[in-house]
Amino acid sequence: STLNGIHYGYPDFLYFKRKHASTEPTFNVGGETSNSGGGSLTISVSNDVTMCVGDTTTLTVNVTGNSSYSYSWSPSIGLDSSNTAQVNASPNDTTTYTINVVDLISCAAATDQVTVNINPLPEIELGADRTICSDSSSTFDAGPGLTYSWSTGATTQTITASTATSIGVTVTDSYGCVNFDGINLYVEPIPSIIFTTDTGICPKSALLMKPSISGGSVYAWSNGTSLSSVVATEPGVYTITVTNTNTGCDAELSINVAQYDSADVDLGANAKVKQENLPFVIDAGPYKTFLWNTGATTQTISIYAAGTYTVSV
Repeated sequence: STLNGIHYGYPDFLYFKRKHASTEPTFNVGGETSNSGGGSLTISVSNDVTMCVGDTTTLTVNVTGNSSYSYSWSPSIGLDSSNTAQVNASPNDTTTYTINVVDLISCAAATDQVTVNINPLPEIELGADRTICSDSSSTFDAGPGLTYSWSTGATTQTITASTATSIGVTVTDSYGCVNFDGINLYVEPIPSIIFTTDTGICPKSALLMKPSISGGSVYAWSNGTSLSSVVATEPGVYTITVTNTNTGCDAELSINVAQYDSADVDLGANAKVKQENLPFVIDAGPYKTFLWNTGATTQTISIYAAGTYTVSV
């Protein structure tokens, strides 16, 4: 254009038209036409979207009008760009985005909005890695969800494990959102306690019981003894608990001590035996061990000479 003989060019014409327009520019929502400086602009934007936290969706604005436009998305949080017709959106919370499009030739402008609804992921908290003793188990709870897929193959909300392993679970909720958590399970051995068999004591006697123990260093007997062995002076059940102070694992063994009857040896009355009836046999009875004053260790002995014969059983 020319003013007072000076050529200002096309930008000056735009300025002149804007300054003297009969109305200010209007901004319309939902793709309706707006007029500014004699131009028109129609836009449409993607439909509202519902997705899970961490997902990404593409938002697109379509423009009907002239060929050169500027784009402005707001807010820009969660967008990979804010000044293009197509943007990738991954907000952490539900967000309504406003797109403002301006025709760079006619100065016509229009706005529209799209909402990205965000559903949270299922909450899974298996906790820190766990250590258990080999005689126990541990239960894991994946929390509320619609479906479950454990690394063990289970499909329930909870599982129980007793062997060392790495455990993972994938949970899907009713919105289709998916989350994962994993944990390591460690297993420590319990102490070993070996005592061959139950035993017994005789009246007015004592019995030393010393089990074979490994893997533990703290001992506790049911009668209060804190040594690895115990002296039984009464019949009953003697229980020992052995603890590994490094792992906290313990083991328990009970030994039943019976009351033996008193040995009642009856060799009979003193005897007179004719020479032709020798040897004379003496029987101590059905006991476990024998010790005669002759040195014999058998249940019976044969006598060939007069004398006094005693036996301990």
